[in-house]
Amino acid sequence: MLSGKSNREVLEWCFEKGRRLTDEEILIYNSFMSKRGWRNDETAEFIPALMESYGVNPDPRLLTNFDIIEMDEGRYSPEQWREAWS
Repeated sequence: MLSGKSNREVLEWCFEKGRRLTDEEILIYNSFMSKRGWRNDETAEFIPALMESYGVNPDPRLLTNFDIIEMDEGRYSPEQWREAWS
């Protein structure tokens, strides 16, 4: 249904089917997701299971949900978050 659509078109579809988030809600979500799995109770089980579900080879550098998504989509760089926060 959304195959071939631009990111903007998919986002607009999401807004139509759900709701628009406030800037604060987006910040809270991104802050949570950027650390999900990193040194918490999900690290030992969740991240390896997620790697397996994505078909990504086990890699100890992948620490969060976003790391795995970036690896799966061919954008991962071990230094990417360090660069983003500098």
